[in-house]
Amino acid sequence: MAVIFVLIAHSELIPHTGLGGPVGVSVFFTLSGFLITTLLLEERQVYGSIKVGGFYKRRFLRLVPAMVTCVVLGLVTLLIHGYGFADWKLELGTLTYTANWVSMGGFPNLGPLGH
Repeated sequence: MAVIFVLIAHSELIPHTGLGGPVGVSVFFTLSGFLITTLLLEERQVYGSIKVGGFYKRRFLRLVPAMVTCVVLGLVTLLIHGYGFADWKLELGTLTYTANWVSMGGFPNLGPLGH
């Protein structure tokens, strides 16, 4: 439901639904924090400690394939609509989770590679 709220808010297909975006983001981060905390507490209970490296490895393997897929689809969308690439800073920023820093460098519209 949280993701649906955000998608509806960004689609602008339904008038006056812009407030659903912040609600969806808040619900998503609350649930995500609960899930991550639960996983870490269960790991500590089972093994007696938390292996931070293992946690980040699992997180990497869970998030990166979807993120790479989104970047590829975003690039394909840009190419289909006839947009070229001035440079690869935005794409690299998206792939390294540093797009916010890259966007401060003068990208007025992040397009499909934005948040």
